[in-house]
Amino acid sequence: MLERYKDGDGVSFADHRALLPERAADFPAAGIVRDGEALELIGWRFPRCQVCGERGGNRHHIIGGAGRSDEATNLIVLCGSGNASGCHAEAHGGELTLARILWYKWRQDRANLSWVRLAILRRGHLPRPEPPRKEVADE
Repeated sequence: MLERYKDGDGVSFADHRALLPERAADFPAAGIVRDGEALELIGWRFPRCQVCGERGGNRHHIIGGAGRSDEATNLIVLCGSGNASGCHAEAHGGELTLARILWYKWRQDRANLSWVRLAILRRGHLPRPEPPRKEVADE
């Protein structure tokens, strides 16, 4: 099943680890990108939350912290602002795990998705993309 999760480079999730070192300590430097245009474009392309469809979503870095890089592969639009409400709040400690965010990114924006780049930004291997329960039942 993981072979069907191909990113914008044509690399399946199942195969992306072969392109990375085994140990996270051996990953290449991330080379953080600051790109205001990428931040603007993601908001323009996705005027709604990419998880629930609520209007007026905000840009969110998939890999934050030290890996907060402004590039299309690392951006998703989520509703809510700050950590107070909506899908953004769920991404910070709720049911919206990194595995689910990766699935939504793949589902709606795979042309701008790179499994390898996200793993490098994370400085570690990615969790397997996980569809929400309702999608699993539909597949």
